[in-house]
Formats: sequence, structure tokens, C-alpha cells
Amino acid sequence: MLSKAKEAGIRSPYVYFLDTHRNEIIMEYIEGVNLKTVFSADLALRLGECIAKLHSKNIIHGDVTTSNFILESRPRDGYTELAIIDFGLSFFSQRLEDMASEVRMLKEVLTSVHYEIIDQAFSNFSEAYSSFSPFGRGRKVLRKVDEIQSRGRYSRIANSY
Repeated sequence: MLSKAKEAGIRSPYVYFLDTHRNEIIMEYIEGVNLKTVFSADLALRLGECIAKLHSKNIIHGDVTTSNFILESRPRDGYTELAIIDFGLSFFSQRLEDMASEVRMLKEVLTSVHYEIIDQAFSNFSEAYSSFSPFGRGRKVLRKVDEIQSRGRYSRIANSY
């Protein structure tokens, strides 16, 4: 999954060594700050781009939270890059339902952890997600998010905005 994420243009750790007999993985340590600690409505744009690029390769991360992103500082070129980590629950899927479920889960995380900026942050996320998704699929996924939220057990969450 890490390699496939890189193919999608997403920064993720490099795997240096893999030993399947001893169940060991040695991978790159990405220096930076956890997105959860610095999250802003502006960074939600980059988050939307990142998730759209993953979904364009049919990668469902499975645990999209601001804790699983690192804002990597690269002083040599003055650039910061958003890196995604922890693909332990990831899988491949072309289903809009799976993509929408992932976006809905992220929306729940943003609502509970970053509640003070949720409206602008999710609006920015949605804008970037739609513009970086191929063939209008982003808008379809976001409509599916609304559909999922309107289902019985999520209707309380959907109406809380």
C-alpha cells in the first residue's frame, strides 16, 4: 500500500527492510509534526487532495484521522509536505460506499477533535477532494456521504451541523 500511495503522488514512509519470517518491517521515520496538533482549515485543503489521490487509485486507508498524517518540514527547500502513515487497515476498493464511509469517518473525527473549525475545514476538504478526484467522482462520493449520514444511526450526526 505504501508503494501504491507513492504512485498516487502521496508522501508515505519508505520500506527499507522486510522480514516475513520474523514479522519485521524497517521503514523510514518521517520527521515533522502530527497533523492533529497543527490542523487548520487551510490544511484541510491538503488533506482533501491527499485523500482524493488515494481514492483515485482505489486505495481505502481505513483509518483516516488527523493523527495518521505528518506535516513534514523540509528546511533545505522551504517546503512542507503532508505525509500519510499507518496503512494497517487499508484495502483496495472501487466502491463509492467505501470511499464515502472513509470520508464520513474523517468528518466525524474533525467534528469531535477539531470542532471549533469543522464547518470551514470540511468545506475546504470537500472542495479539494472534489477538484482532485477524477471524472466528477468526488462529488458522487460526497453525495454518498450525505446519504450515509441520513441513514438511521447517523441521522443525529448529520443533523448536528
